[in-house]
Amino acid sequence: MNTWNTRFALIALFTSWIAGTPLAQAGDWQFTADASAGASYDNNVGIEDLDTNAQEADSIVELSAGGSVSYTPTEQPFSLRVGYDYSGTSHSRFQDFDLDLHHAVAAIDYRHAGFDAALTFDQYVGVLDGANYVSISQVSPSIGRLFGESLYVRAAWLASTRDYDVLTERSANNSAGRIDTYLLFDGLDRYLSLSLQTIDEDARASEFDYEGFKTGVGYTHTFALSSMRLKLKSGLRFEDRTYAASAAEGTDEARTDQRWRATLGAEVPFSEHVSIHGMLEHTNNASSLESARLNKFSAGLELRVSF
Repeated sequence: MNTWNTRFALIALFTSWIAGTPLAQAGDWQFTADASAGASYDNNVGIEDLDTNAQEADSIVELSAGGSVSYTPTEQPFSLRVGYDYSGTSHSRFQDFDLDLHHAVAAIDYRHAGFDAALTFDQYVGVLDGANYVSISQVSPSIGRLFGESLYVRAAWLASTRDYDVLTERSANNSAGRIDTYLLFDGLDRYLSLSLQTIDEDARASEFDYEGFKTGVGYTHTFALSSMRLKLKSGLRFEDRTYAASAAEGTDEARTDQRWRATLGAEVPFSEHVSIHGMLEHTNNASSLESARLNKFSAGLELRVSF
């Protein structure tokens, strides 16, 4: 049994054990499920993690589905959650970039004295063009607090291991510290989010080692449109990386990347369980390594069902 199957089995066994305990009879169980289908256009398809792109456009069919179960014991300050989701892309011309992503998650949340603490375990498995591509394991403890009614701050530490099946030299351990701040103007209907994350990646091949940071800002606004509630989201993210390797053979100049991404999205609900989502995204990655440079625009539309 491989690592993915082992961890997935442990999560399933853990859930079954909780369900069979006397404690579970006196608690609150919640189940959620969702699925979506859509299409998108990308004017420069590729795999950003591998510093590769086709320099050509393609249309893409996108499918996703997932579900989760959470349990909160009666009059207890903690809850347990497990879930699984799948997403897949199918390109019209460049099938080499078809990606299926499986994600399993298990989390423990604890609330005490106004603080929200969590310990989350994530497992990702990526399949590229029908072949095993990458496996990612991540653990992330976090703590957050709501100050008054308009400010929420959360701090987290993320430690992950990424293993590539073919490009093993890119396999790496990654550690990061992250702070998220939410300014709530009207609860979750209208808010501003700010984030800052430090990154330290130690790859199997030293040329892929890098340090850096990410920062981002986002704004969400929900308003009434006729009998519906339209939600608009916008975001801007910047990432800076400094690699251990040089930008070109025979030079001492370190490789550096500056990566920008701007997004604009809209959600229009048709009913309590059905909604349509639209997305526009622009990515501009500047790099002293020519193959890592990327400038692309993408747009997509999907129908989503959730319960």
